[in-house]
Amino acid sequence: MTLKVYKSQLAGVDFAAAVEGHRQALLAHRFTGDAAPTAHDLIASAVRRVPCEGGPDDFVSDFEIVDDTPVVVPPTPQQVRDDLIARLRSAENVAALAVLGNGALRLLSLDAREAAMKPLEQRTAADTAALDRMQSVTDRRTAIDRHAATIEAAIELLPFDQLTTFEFEPFPS
Repeated sequence: MTLKVYKSQLAGVDFAAAVEGHRQALLAHRFTGDAAPTAHDLIASAVRRVPCEGGPDDFVSDFEIVDDTPVVVPPTPQQVRDDLIARLRSAENVAALAVLGNGALRLLSLDAREAAMKPLEQRTAADTAALDRMQSVTDRRTAIDRHAATIEAAIELLPFDQLTTFEFEPFPS
């Protein structure tokens, strides 16, 4: 049975030459009476002994190199576009969290909603501060959202050959 050797196993070794060298050593050994030559198991397995009636056995190379090099499929334009938009959304999330983390934003939203529901004459300084801070955070996050939406709209219109080199502007802080 023919030995199948994967190209990835060879690591740049001239396998055919190594097998032929071992085969020649086995052929030369037939008449010496010395210990049989040895080789790496993979090389030795690629040489098959063929018994011959009335004469010395023959040795033949019996292997096939299988190319197992991975096939690299280039990404489709849609995959490139999706990856670019994913990078954009990740950068948008980082910019938004830099303004105020999600947990702190929830607390501020609750405080601002509670303050907004109070009549003006009953609002405390803390209520006014919560409303002002909420407005500031909302303005900054809205600027980030608008920036991301503008870039995403531009990405959607880019020709494929410009997608791989497209770089978006940094987010406002």
